[in-house]
Amino acid sequence: MNFSNSCAIDVADIKKVIISKCPLVVGIREKYVRTITPSDSTSPEHSEDCISQLQRAFNDLKENDIKTIFFYYSGHYSKADGFIIQKRKVDTVVPSKEQEYKCEHLSLSNFKDMLRSFLVQNNGKTADRKDKNFIITLDCCEAPIIRLDDSASHDDNISQLNACRPDQAAIKEPDGSGSLFKKIFIQALTMKSTNDNCFLQRDGMRCGICPFMGEDFITIGSLNTYIGRHMKEYQKLLCTEPQMPLQYASSDVKIAYLVDSTSELSFTMKFGEIQKEYKIAYHFFNNTSQLKETLFNEFMDKMLDKEKDSQLQLKVDTYKDILQIVAKTGPKDKDKHKLKLNNLAQVMSAWNGKRELYVEMREISTIEDGMVGVFNDDTEKFLSFLDECKYKKQEEPDHTTYKIDLALFVKVKDDSLKQLQVAILAYRKKEKNAELHIIRPCMRDAKGLRKMRDDFVCFKIEKVKTPLETADTESK
Repeated sequence: MNFSNSCAIDVADIKKVIISKCPLVVGIREKYVRTITPSDSTSPEHSEDCISQLQRAFNDLKENDIKTIFFYYSGHYSKADGFIIQKRKVDTVVPSKEQEYKCEHLSLSNFKDMLRSFLVQNNGKTADRKDKNFIITLDCCEAPIIRLDDSASHDDNISQLNACRPDQAAIKEPDGSGSLFKKIFIQALTMKSTNDNCFLQRDGMRCGICPFMGEDFITIGSLNTYIGRHMKEYQKLLCTEPQMPLQYASSDVKIAYLVDSTSELSFTMKFGEIQKEYKIAYHFFNNTSQLKETLFNEFMDKMLDKEKDSQLQLKVDTYKDILQIVAKTGPKDKDKHKLKLNNLAQVMSAWNGKRELYVEMREISTIEDGMVGVFNDDTEKFLSFLDECKYKKQEEPDHTTYKIDLALFVKVKDDSLKQLQVAILAYRKKEKNAELHIIRPCMRDAKGLRKMRDDFVCFKIEKVKTPLETADTESK
């Protein structure tokens, strides 16, 4: 793996932690996060250069009235040229191993100008310096000290934690998983909440440093101490001078919550009369879609014995939305006393409020909200009404979709479809231009013949564009 890819992994790993809502250790909203990674493109006109992207990111955050910017850089730095922001191939014809790259640099002085631009209000006036702050982490060799006023001994607006001293090299892990500093940085923020082992123990060493000591918050100072002590232990194996993180801050700034919890998220999985308990160790979830991905395979495995034996196992990416997470709000034996949890904030609120969380398949009556799935003994018989309907058929490698106009479907005479038809009639009062998609998982057998799954089918409403909407889209 090349160095640029390793740095991109660092940035992606840091983003995953700072936007995580479960556990919530930093709590930055994803809409206020900008990630900038270089492209190997040879055509600058087809992609905005990274320096322009960086300046635009500062401008966007300023317009959103952000008070504090957390800036994490992973890459190369040299005192002569500054930060290497982008590399472009010189010639696409040349093989990658022999390829030459043209590097674009961001000088330290130009970077400081970007920081100063954040302090300037949209009306051109300088903002109150106490009202704007930066937390800067430079994970690079020869990491420089950032001061907006070069004559000052420190800068009250900047709290900085670098991966190494200005005269040291930063270490990347040999397995391509990113930097050593990043690994310990993330461990410090998450180890107590995820109940994970220290990376030193995973590498066969003993750790007498963990767990992270503190009360409610992790500060730049405590983080610096934690990372430094781990680096010293790790680099004893390398027989080299330890790469030491370095803190520059006029005061000890809080950077994260110290989430000291070994609790697990507990769910009751429910399918018909079957109920089974399932627990998930704290993980990094930013939305319910990610949580459902974890729950889906476990639900299918625990609740449906035939799923284990099926050659046509349901793919989580395609079918995870047939599940819903609910909190019971009344007696356990009363299904009507439940609250559907639509986002991760609601899930965590219910969990922290000691509510019982249930995972179950969404009811057909909720088709307006998205895909619903139905398990049955004979799908062919269940879908026999298709013989009497006009439909469009679309075949994909792993599923077949039958598309039927809603107005035609509600006229089908079949008692087994009544509940679905009632839901669609209610939907048609608000939206006429839509069709019903009937989705069946499938595969090709050893002879190349298309084989449908005979015990499962999905239903989903899809809005159909009117001729006017289609023409408008094409004109754009």
